[in-house]
Amino acid sequence: MSLHPLSQPVKGITHPYIDNIFVKQGDAVNNADRVMVIDTLLSNAADDTELFDSHLIDILNDLDDLKNEVQNQAGAFNHIEIRTH
Repeated sequence: MSLHPLSQPVKGITHPYIDNIFVKQGDAVNNADRVMVIDTLLSNAADDTELFDSHLIDILNDLDDLKNEVQNQAGAFNHIEIRTH
């Protein structure tokens, strides 16, 4: 996976439904904007929406712990983006 050119990868965080986490620096307009990006292993094209919802809820339930770990490694960020495929 190719990361945003102004991104800082976060290492050592494992979760069964997360592929990658990084902190991305904002664009030229919002230079101070930092975004925690969670690339999930979830497919938004999945036929089983209950399973998708269940896995997404698992991620959301763990979000406070994930945020704390990312802040410890990469510093503060302004918001979170959760990506599906």
